[in-house]
Amino acid sequence: MKKMYFLIVLLSLPVLASASAGTSGAQFLFLGNGARATGMGEAQTASAEGANAIYWNPAGLGLTPFHELTLTHLQYFEDVSQQYAALALPVKKGRLGGVGLSATHFSIKDIEARDATSAKLGTVQEKDVSLQLSYGLRVAGGGNGFERDGLYLGAGIKRISEELAGVSANAVGFDAGLQYRPGPLMVRGFGEWIRRLSLGVSSLNMGKGLTFDKESTPLPQTTKVGLGYTHFIWGDALNLACDVSKPRDGDTRVSGGGEFWIKNAFALRLGYINGQDAGNGIRAGAGFRFKTMELNYAWAGFGDQLGDTHRFSFSFRFGEGAVGAQEGLKADLVKFHLSEAQDQINSGAYHEAVLAANRVLDVDPRNAQALQILIQAGEKMKPVDSLPEPAPSNEKKNDPR
Repeated sequence: MKKMYFLIVLLSLPVLASASAGTSGAQFLFLGNGARATGMGEAQTASAEGANAIYWNPAGLGLTPFHELTLTHLQYFEDVSQQYAALALPVKKGRLGGVGLSATHFSIKDIEARDATSAKLGTVQEKDVSLQLSYGLRVAGGGNGFERDGLYLGAGIKRISEELAGVSANAVGFDAGLQYRPGPLMVRGFGEWIRRLSLGVSSLNMGKGLTFDKESTPLPQTTKVGLGYTHFIWGDALNLACDVSKPRDGDTRVSGGGEFWIKNAFALRLGYINGQDAGNGIRAGAGFRFKTMELNYAWAGFGDQLGDTHRFSFSFRFGEGAVGAQEGLKADLVKFHLSEAQDQINSGAYHEAVLAANRVLDVDPRNAQALQILIQAGEKMKPVDSLPEPAPSNEKKNDPR
């Protein structure tokens, strides 16, 4: 009975997140992908990078410096499950952006079927598949050592198929998005903190829709605006994110969350989605990273009638630069100490700036921006020309007589 209740809810609501009934098809596209994203309240429009960007915002593929493979298993209610695989590949070591490939498989087994008189007709199955190709590229920015700043654009195309009780339908959908990370001009106007900010906009699942037995249903198009911010506590990253989403056939919803990395290896996550019809909308999760591998888990509750859901993700980064860029969260540490050094330069604390820049060089010995900060600090510090003369002695010289 629980399974029948779930099927009714799934087909009538955009993943239980909207307060109004839905009329779109391919509702499985609302379920989200990636345990990390789920644990942060599914707020990824401004923060998604690499393989995760294929689903959340293709513009994030422009931030793909190495190959990345992500596999996700979602255990929904009873025999309902979803599998997701995504591969991100840099083009010219990321200088020309990144390409993403993904596949989603959603299935419900043994759905009880009845005719118009409620007589049992046995069981049927539902199987939904989405195959996607995406591309993201930085189109502006990237100068003066701000390696991740600028404007990123991305787009994706997907083939969607649904099959229920032997009846199938196919459609083609499109995604588009942008991400922006402030660069030198914004830093000069607002300070170093703004460099840790990211903005995102996306429109997902655009297209004509699915047709079942001459009845057409539109795709679940959703427009999103997102904000992300990274803060550092004792050198460990605290990532915060917030999204505002407007589905085609539902009410506007707000979602948000954060993650904190402990000792650069273990992450704790907490998120929230408002307007969820079943359950309180809370999300939680954890992650573990070791060199080029990352394992993530996320939990989401949907009330007593439906219960809890569990999502597991495994990511593996490979290819040139993968180890050096990921070991010990190198990128986050470098970004933290560079920001610290620049803040010290701006405030006139040149000796402290030198110490912070040296911490960067301990992690990344060839970091051009850290070397530039050392040169700049050295020019600002006044050298000691000579030692002060000793104070005259108050003692009288001995009389030679």
